[in-house]
Amino acid sequence: MAECARVAAAAEAAASGAQHKNAMAPRNPQDTDVEFALAEFVQLHEHIRQQDNSMMQLVTVLLLSSTALMSAVGAYVFQQVADGETIAVPTGYLFLTPIFILVPGLAMLRAHRKNIYRMGTYVKIFHENPPGGAQWHHGLAEFKSGDGSESLDHVPMIVWMLAALSVLLFLMALVLSQADWVHWLAPIPMLAMVAVGHRNFNQAKNAAIPEAAWVAARNTLRCRTRPGSPEAEDASAP
Repeated sequence: MAECARVAAAAEAAASGAQHKNAMAPRNPQDTDVEFALAEFVQLHEHIRQQDNSMMQLVTVLLLSSTALMSAVGAYVFQQVADGETIAVPTGYLFLTPIFILVPGLAMLRAHRKNIYRMGTYVKIFHENPPGGAQWHHGLAEFKSGDGSESLDHVPMIVWMLAALSVLLFLMALVLSQADWVHWLAPIPMLAMVAVGHRNFNQAKNAAIPEAAWVAARNTLRCRTRPGSPEAEDASAP
């Protein structure tokens, strides 16, 4: 038993010495670059996943808050109708308040989508351009060229349905309150804001803009890190 213990102690000491020697030995800069690139690659995909989850949660919040607000206003208005009371014109405008939630919500979704495309195109340009290795974003771009759809493309349809329901309830309230015709024009600027938000949300899906910016950034960084490279000579040429 004592002999086994001495052998085990000697093996442990040898392993500890080897680890210490490896720790003290200078590291290959290329190995360090690979480790940094791998850590960045993993972290960026984690950020993309978080942004996608945030978008799904935000869509849920918009849906629940808008329907809850319209239900509360509708319950109040139709209770007045049931009691035989006259509906005041300003009361009908409460039905349009969900649009003031939907429009900023759509802008926030656009910002999340832009962040996802910005990070995805960075990975595509800086991590996937060499042959071999991960090619997810290159493959995804080829897939979208044929299919073109994404999981959150239905968001504008949801926003338009909620906005249309809000306007419909507003018009019903105007009929009940016998309001002047000028009030019927009130939803027009609000629907225009929804249309602008819809267009901006769809434009954030264009990956060509951030991809071109990252290509330019990559070329600039190469010129700075390799002054004698062909890229640097091209950049310094008049």
